[in-house]
Amino acid sequence: MRLVEWDREFRVWAYGVGYSRLLIRSAPRFDSDERIEVLFSNVKHMNISADMPHLEIDRADSKEELKGAGIPEPSSPHTVFILNSGAGYVIATQCDWHADREWIDAPSYFAPFRGVK
Repeated sequence: MRLVEWDREFRVWAYGVGYSRLLIRSAPRFDSDERIEVLFSNVKHMNISADMPHLEIDRADSKEELKGAGIPEPSSPHTVFILNSGAGYVIATQCDWHADREWIDAPSYFAPFRGVK
């Protein structure tokens, strides 16, 4: 099931070991554009590229879908979030996103990550 998609570049911005949080960001392309942040919480496993030319996030809803993609079935309460039609995935409890008018290196909407703007 498709949760969200953007046709713009994203990068892995930070991974916080303490709470197992993964932050992915897209820089504003123009002065009037938005910065987009995607946060995965309680990450158990990830298989992703550091740079992505676009971002599609699907939630895997069936065991067959996971088996076909070769992704291990997570234990509850974790969910598999498939990125870019199977190019990568994140097993986490939650996926949230936020758009704002901040520049790329402004502090995160999702609270501070240690040592990261």
